[in-house]
Amino acid sequence: MIEIFSLVLVFFVILILSIEMESNKMIEQVYEQYLDFYGVIEKEYSNLIDNDLEWEIFHLRFLLYYLLRYNIDVIHPLISYHYRACYRLYIEQLLISNDCVGG
Repeated sequence: MIEIFSLVLVFFVILILSIEMESNKMIEQVYEQYLDFYGVIEKEYSNLIDNDLEWEIFHLRFLLYYLLRYNIDVIHPLISYHYRACYRLYIEQLLISNDCVGG
């Protein structure tokens, strides 16, 4: 009985790791797809964050929020426009509320 439980447990661990790896791959692909857009954002709002690592964290944080908020697993061109618009609105709201953007 313990052997069956162990096998089932190992199966679920492998399944979870597989799903996690696919999710990480998808997030990495989406992030790389928007590198040019992120470059534009960094130039437009250069006074908000002063180093590349903080910008990368900021971009990834918003990307993860967006994917979870809208339950998105694939970004299509129409959703791409929505993502860009939401990102700009998010930054503008931070500026209006005078919140600290980085960290």
